[in-house]
Amino acid sequence: MLHSQILRQRITETADICKQIAEQKIKLAAQVYKRVDGHVRRLDKYLEKLDQELKREIGLRGGLSAAEHKSGISSPLRNEADAKSFQKQHVTEQPVSMDLDLPVDPNEPTYCICNRVSFGEMVACDNENCKIEWFHYECVGITDPPKGKWYCPECAPKMRRRKG
Repeated sequence: MLHSQILRQRITETADICKQIAEQKIKLAAQVYKRVDGHVRRLDKYLEKLDQELKREIGLRGGLSAAEHKSGISSPLRNEADAKSFQKQHVTEQPVSMDLDLPVDPNEPTYCICNRVSFGEMVACDNENCKIEWFHYECVGITDPPKGKWYCPECAPKMRRRKG
């Protein structure tokens, strides 16, 4: 009887210690989440500022320079869709250095046509053989989750040919 009481007491003590450790883990996870969220908010503000600067630059120039025409963009920017297309090409061809004091993990996988790490809202290409697989919403020009199957800009023409 005495042995079972001692055993029960040890189990209770061990359970209390486990509970304390679990609570500490929850607090640490909340702190990490808060820090990461702060960095994401800073990145969002930076990207919004960059977007505004690009739109302003495009608006001031009223179209594309000769160098931009040579890079494969053949018509002047006539509307917001053209501006977004230019912005995607501009950002992905010439990555902007961000001095945000963020630790960079060289082993973190990259995704999307922009070849950046996973962040924000992302969508998966429904082509099982897609080379890239995951895409940032803004890089493929969507704002909401697609309804039904969705194919990336590279796979969509291939999938249309298969159906047609």
